[in-house]
Formats: sequence, C-alpha cells, structure tokens
Amino acid sequence: MAERGKATEIYEFFYHAVNSSVHASLHHLLRVVWYNRESHVATITNKTFEQYYSNFALIYGSWMASALAVELLEEFGLTLSTGEDTELSVWMVVIVKPAVIHRQPPIVTLEELARPKPS
Repeated sequence: MAERGKATEIYEFFYHAVNSSVHASLHHLLRVVWYNRESHVATITNKTFEQYYSNFALIYGSWMASALAVELLEEFGLTLSTGEDTELSVWMVVIVKPAVIHRQPPIVTLEELARPKPS
C-alpha cells in the first residue's frame, strides 16, 4: 500500500518507530536498566525516553492530521485558499518532512550517550 501511495519513506519511518516500541526485545529491555555505580543500585525506567515519545507523538499526530486533511479535501472535492494551503504546506515542511528525512527524534537518547562506558 505504501508503494502504491508513493509513501514508502514515511511508512518505513513510522513502521520502525512503532514496531520497536510495541515489541519487547532484549536490546530495548537493557536500555531501561540504569545502574548507579556509587550507590550500587539498579533502577528500571524508561523515563529517559519521555522526550523521544513526546516528539514522536507530535510528529505522528501532525502527519496523521495533515494526511486526513488532504484525504478529506480530495474526497469531498474541496480546495484550500492560498493562505490555508500555504499553512498546511509549511506545517508539513517544518514538522514532518525533516523528521522523516533526518530520522528525528533520535533513537539513542542523550542520557544513553552520556552513560559511562563499562570498565
């Protein structure tokens, strides 16, 4: 369907993001274990992924809303004014297109990058 709709790039982006968040994997489970070397306490939390999840929700919601708007316009034979069309295009260019092209938000969190290397 993505190929027929000429949306394979968008499909692959959302498929990867959604698939990795709903299917448990050892890799994902290990990413939520945080060990404090000073206190020798391990905690399990995905709080560090909060920014990733909220950014993804914004991008996915924006894409869905714009896709729905385009579909409804075509279905009912409606057209946008020049200003409305520009606003919709700017919305897509600013929020959705960069996310798909640059694979944003990043999958590796800043907290993971700052995590000390094991000795």
